[in-house]
Amino acid sequence: MMISVVIAKPLELKIFEKEINGELALMEQEAFARQKEVISDQFVAQKAALQAEIAVLKEENNQKAAKRDELARIAQQEADGTGGTGKRNPGPIYQIKKADAEQMEAELNELRANNNRLITQKEQMLATLAADEQQKISDLKLAAMDGPAARLEALDRLSQQSTAIWYANLFVLLLFIVVETSPIIVKLISQKGPYDYELEKKEYQHEASFYEDRAALHDEIKKKSEAMAEREKNFVEERMNIKLDQT
Repeated sequence: MMISVVIAKPLELKIFEKEINGELALMEQEAFARQKEVISDQFVAQKAALQAEIAVLKEENNQKAAKRDELARIAQQEADGTGGTGKRNPGPIYQIKKADAEQMEAELNELRANNNRLITQKEQMLATLAADEQQKISDLKLAAMDGPAARLEALDRLSQQSTAIWYANLFVLLLFIVVETSPIIVKLISQKGPYDYELEKKEYQHEASFYEDRAALHDEIKKKSEAMAEREKNFVEERMNIKLDQT
């Protein structure tokens, strides 16, 4: 069984070589994309933090501009009589409201100057990060996948994607299993021939010789045991006779 698998796989790789090469190219692109993603992930946190800081600065500018616009609108309404006292007269109240609007305009200009400078710095930092990220990605090399393990993986992926390829692989494997096991199957279903009878005869002779040798060995051991028992018996009788003579 294992021999069939070992022999079948190289044949499968050869049969589907064209499809495997295409799948290997796709696997190389996927590996390259994963490497790019790993590099991009290294810059995500820094870029997100800078973008958030820029958004906060721009929102401060917008909120200050909205307050300036509101104060300017109130001053204008006081001047044309559409709001405030309802009188069309740029009097002292208008002057106060106009001064408030002008003060807010000055604050806005100062805030914008400071925030825009910070925004420019942070945008430059973002550009530097983007350049670093792009440089690292440019330094990446498309790793060639052409080894046996990669080809086996590509074949496995193709088998999962295509039912036809899966069945083709199965049939190739079954073919080699049949070739490997056919002598055994033929032997099991065929009748005995002269060789089988001769082999059976040799086996029987060998088994008979084994039992003959075993019986001879057993008989020899038995004789030795009996001889030893006889010597022990004679020795005991001799000792007893000696004692009787002494008395």
